Amino acid sequence: MLFPRTSTRVFRSYMKTRPGTFYNSNVVQDDLREVNRLDIVDFSLNFDNPESVHVDADDPTKLDLTFEVVEKQTGKVSAGGGISSRYGLVGSAEVSQSNLWGLAHRAAAHVEVGGRFDVDLSYFYPLLDGAGTELTTRLYNTQEERFVNGINLFSGGRANLNQLRRGFSLALSRPVWTAVRAETTYHFEN
Repeated sequence: MLFPRTSTRVFRSYMKTRPGTFYNSNVVQDDLREVNRLDIVDFSLNFDNPESVHVDADDPTKLDLTFEVVEKQTGKVSAGGGISSRYGLVGSAEVSQSNLWGLAHRAAAHVEVGGRFDVDLSYFYPLLDGAGTELTTRLYNTQEERFVNGINLFSGGRANLNQLRRGFSLALSRPVWTAVRAETTYHFEN
């Protein structure tokens, strides 16, 4: 299945609150922040809802937490086209999914044609290991044209900038402490 509901594995991997641990509201807030960072669900703990937090009648030292999860629309498809006096027929298309296989993987593809051929592909792998390491890859071929007006000491006026960029990047990030991640990126570009 390509678009299943979010796996409980995703929540368990990003949350430090576990059954049998002492309740700590700061840890619960950190858990909510980490899961919300993935941008795949609206995740809340509603203390006003009596079903959200429940104290066991037999043992008042036990607390049951229930998190309400509302899944977001994570897929996106868009396309457009037109006629340009300079390039003729032009068009673009974009497809993305931010909860692939219900595991919070993100994949995106963007293509632009007409006078130029731009491609931008990216993939995000959130649970690379048990330590919270995330992997992001990107492969691209883009062209930019800019017309800059201003003071230029050498040409005295307007400058045109044409930039063809081809390359890929590979980034690894890992949590260092609460709400702080360290990231290293390898970037190769022509």
